[in-house]
Amino acid sequence: MIKSIALSLYLIFSCSVSANEAETTNSLPIHINQENITVSGISSGAYMATQFHIAHSENVSGAALLAGGPYYCAQNSIQTALGSCMKNTEAYQADAALSTIQSYLKQGLVDNTSNLANDKVWIFHGKKDLVMSENMSKNSGILYKSLGTTNIVEKFDIDSNHGFPTVSKGVACDSIGSPFLNACGYDAAEAIFKNLYGELIEKQTASGKLIPIDQSDYNDSFFLESGYLYVPNSCSEEQSCILHIVFHGCKQSTQFVENSFIENAGYNEWAESNNIIVFYPQISSSLMNPNGCWDWWGYTGSDYSNKKGSQIKAIFDMVNSLTKAKQ
Repeated sequence: MIKSIALSLYLIFSCSVSANEAETTNSLPIHINQENITVSGISSGAYMATQFHIAHSENVSGAALLAGGPYYCAQNSIQTALGSCMKNTEAYQADAALSTIQSYLKQGLVDNTSNLANDKVWIFHGKKDLVMSENMSKNSGILYKSLGTTNIVEKFDIDSNHGFPTVSKGVACDSIGSPFLNACGYDAAEAIFKNLYGELIEKQTASGKLIPIDQSDYNDSFFLESGYLYVPNSCSEEQSCILHIVFHGCKQSTQFVENSFIENAGYNEWAESNNIIVFYPQISSSLMNPNGCWDWWGYTGSDYSNKKGSQIKAIFDMVNSLTKAKQ
């Protein structure tokens, strides 16, 4: 999913649902528990998940990271992103990231890292991943440990290539290809929710509502016109539900794969039975980002990994609107 990024024009497809048809986040009849927000992401989405978690650890209580790497790995450099942040084979030194986090903390650009101590972190890497080095996933764990996080679970024994593991959806487990779901006989969505929330009620048919969410206010930060919110039937303004944010990988937004990732990754079935509202924000392709990746190297500016980063700020604004919709 994370491939060479050339400075050439790239055709931007329109999203299947227009902003005019999408809901605004503060108009939804839902009630979200603000105290137990969690995140997950695959590939570039894993990098964004850890960036959002560390920036807003006061609000986020856990993260699941699949086929990604440690916070601030790229250090504002696309060359570093495409080089050592994907194929690193050397011993990881967390000093640069820790120094940056401490600098951001003094400026109020990330929350106090003491918030991370009791958070839950789940890290996945496929044994046959040909895109991202396993060391990068291990480095994520090293950094979290350096920040005081003790509840870290690593899962590195599935024969998956670079994609999101499912029970039966997607390409063969050891293959790579759109929509970057891998049929591995393994339910990563279940593992994510179980590690972040504990024991689960058995999954059900995803019979709730998939609601398009207007993202047009954030087009300057390279968001598509619409993101999506999966709302279980049990979640309404009377029933408080948990919020989980899913960050897609490169070439995995609705622009590239329509709703394939959203509907087939497996999150919604577990969300339906466990009162979890799932937010799927969507990023577009652009001149500097033709594969539609989340910014983990600086294409939106040097603050991409902290609270001032335009994509992190946009997500936080939308989440705030969601959590305050029916207060």
